[in-house]
Amino acid sequence: MGAWLAWRDPQAPTNQRDPGQGARISLAKTIDDQGMGEAKRRSDQGLAPRGPRPTKDNSPRILPWLPLTRNQGERFVSITTRSAWIGIGALAVFWVTVRFIGPAAGWWALADG
Repeated sequence: MGAWLAWRDPQAPTNQRDPGQGARISLAKTIDDQGMGEAKRRSDQGLAPRGPRPTKDNSPRILPWLPLTRNQGERFVSITTRSAWIGIGALAVFWVTVRFIGPAAGWWALADG
């Protein structure tokens, strides 16, 4: 455990460390001494295992200088189209309410009627 934090030469004496590596080596050694990795810690604490990391979007860019990929563009179009239809539906419900439901319920009277 801990080998991913810092590289250590197992045959090198412990008193001859590179000064810049000292903190990382001691951190890795501390984790080794504890015998506690992320998976073991999560299972000891009763937590669920970590899920897979999200994959990077490798689709080509729309324009080379624009930081938007084709997948992001398609997702944007999908979301805005859905939002537009929701707005159209809300406008239709509002119009029916103002034109028919409100006057029928006696909430108000139409100016042209």
